[in-house]
Amino acid sequence: MAYYERTNTDLRTRLLVDLILENNPKFAEGTQLRNALVEHPNFFNLHHLVEDTMAVCSGGQYEFNDGIHEDFTDESECKTGTLYVYENDTSFAEISSVRSKSGVLKKGAIRCVVLNPVFEKLQFILVPKASVLSMMSKNKKTSLCLTWNKNQQRFTAPIDKHGCIEYNSFKELAMEANH
Repeated sequence: MAYYERTNTDLRTRLLVDLILENNPKFAEGTQLRNALVEHPNFFNLHHLVEDTMAVCSGGQYEFNDGIHEDFTDESECKTGTLYVYENDTSFAEISSVRSKSGVLKKGAIRCVVLNPVFEKLQFILVPKASVLSMMSKNKKTSLCLTWNKNQQRFTAPIDKHGCIEYNSFKELAMEANH
């Protein structure tokens, strides 16, 4: 039993499993891997599988290498996050470990897969390398925050302020070049 209340864990698990099943041929209908993932998703490192699936959906633009400060051979990184919705106006999604504890930023763009519990769906945002640099230069935090505007029902920062791009699908995010 966890010592803290977990937020949206079942929803996150269900949506990440659905994303993997839909996009990764290693988990095709009738395979043992698919059956195991559906029956026992907690046996799997879903974040690792999302990264692998992103490379599969890239159309060969890059490979998953799980490197130091990068997940892919194009030097980009895949991160999952969750939108935390509060009663006041400070709703945000935290994208953790964008900067290492020793102060080193990820090498390239950040490909974000964000759970949105308001819409019960995943949202897909590219934070280009220049945006990572501008967003992280003013602080020494290890996480990058995406601000959610409850009135507009959308991410506003860094979309509006830093030139980040929101995509309609996982495949669109995976196909975008690292810039």
